[in-house]
Amino acid sequence: MGSLLSRFGFYGLLLAGAVYVTPVEAKPKGYCYPVGIAEFESSLRYSGARSEYIVELVTKGKKNVCENDSLLYQLNKAYTALNSVIKLKSPFDFNAVDQNQVDLERRLNFLTPKQISTQARQVVNYFSDNEAQQYFQNNPYFLLVLSVGPQPVKYIPLIERMLRPEDKSKLAVLSVLVGAARHPLILDQTSPNLRVLSSNGFEGLVKSSDLSDLLRTENIRRLSGVKEAQQLYSKYGVVKFDWFSTPFLERASATLTHPKNRKVVIYLVTRDNLLNTMLGSPELNDYHLSELKGYEPLLIQPADVDDLQRVFNQIYLSGISAEMFFISAHGLSDSIGLSSGKKMSIKDIPQISSSLDRILSPDASIIVASCSTAKGEHNFSRVLAETVHRPVYGAKDVADSGLFWYDSPDRVIIGRKCLSSCTQKRSSDLKLVVPSRAGLGSNKKRTFMGKIVDLTQRYYFPK
Repeated sequence: MGSLLSRFGFYGLLLAGAVYVTPVEAKPKGYCYPVGIAEFESSLRYSGARSEYIVELVTKGKKNVCENDSLLYQLNKAYTALNSVIKLKSPFDFNAVDQNQVDLERRLNFLTPKQISTQARQVVNYFSDNEAQQYFQNNPYFLLVLSVGPQPVKYIPLIERMLRPEDKSKLAVLSVLVGAARHPLILDQTSPNLRVLSSNGFEGLVKSSDLSDLLRTENIRRLSGVKEAQQLYSKYGVVKFDWFSTPFLERASATLTHPKNRKVVIYLVTRDNLLNTMLGSPELNDYHLSELKGYEPLLIQPADVDDLQRVFNQIYLSGISAEMFFISAHGLSDSIGLSSGKKMSIKDIPQISSSLDRILSPDASIIVASCSTAKGEHNFSRVLAETVHRPVYGAKDVADSGLFWYDSPDRVIIGRKCLSSCTQKRSSDLKLVVPSRAGLGSNKKRTFMGKIVDLTQRYYFPK
């Protein structure tokens, strides 16, 4: 739980510059709440005017917001109800309220303050640890979500059964809910989604840090159709099932269950949510595999370097000798990103080198399709090549994630679209090539990209 606030900063810390509505004691019908126009003008700028609710309040000018604005009225009553259970130290996060106003208004109009306080008391009594109590006091919106959603008895026992033995604690359950219960509508899906995980063999296997990811409805829809989903997670760390198409996952499952006599590519994909639109789309992952003709994927998605070493050991125990290692992750000259806040740097390569060496065939190649990993003299791709003694391809600068071409182990292109500005540079600075087939544009549709900047750098240091 020590990392709870750092892992979920949006709910664990008050956002700098965010706007909050400080609830006041609920008053009888006809009373006007003195909400200043400056607060809402600031919130309007912050939110980008997503909400008609905000716009309506702002257009009221300096007039008071009255009781007939039902959401604000109900929020004040809810705050008072929660405060009767545990002394709150912060107001509701108004931006979170704004994002979920329709669902919140529906629930708050349906529930009485007594019902809200009764459920809040159940939640607070269950999470009796001091750190959990402080979390509720500083994050009343999160407590509100838990208090207007399904009753805790419907999902907390299911969460406990899903967690691996070393993670079975109330603080671990709380960390799952902080990640999963961002608004009441998501919480409604928690019990059904947990039952899907249970039916697919996940009980007793899941890390608390992974369960909120697995519970996402998009994930559940995808993994429920894959026979070996549990093994893809437990052995190889896959948590973002929705980043891959069903046919891709089926191929990965087939490689997992029948690894012998297959030409295997170990396909490492980041877990980083911030890169979802760039590196986590099914279209892009399918495109990469279509380029790696003749290879069958073994999909891995480790959380950090220690997890990567564990995954490599699992691959070794499966008897796999891969002919390619393909990395699709955010990159810098000295590192690649594995998950949010976790990276593998040059300093970590010695830790995993022997484990990687024994799962690669002697003539295997490594492609690091990550920005800038071959930039400079002492870079990630070069050190990896010096350590594992296989050909390694990296990018000399910032690359476009879809601009990758593979013809053979001797012809690999990692590129960036050539904009008008790049043609103004000296021709000796650039190697412009016209790919023989279409690339994958930022709109995730295959499109002919014309000239590109070839950023590929190859390193090979035989033993």
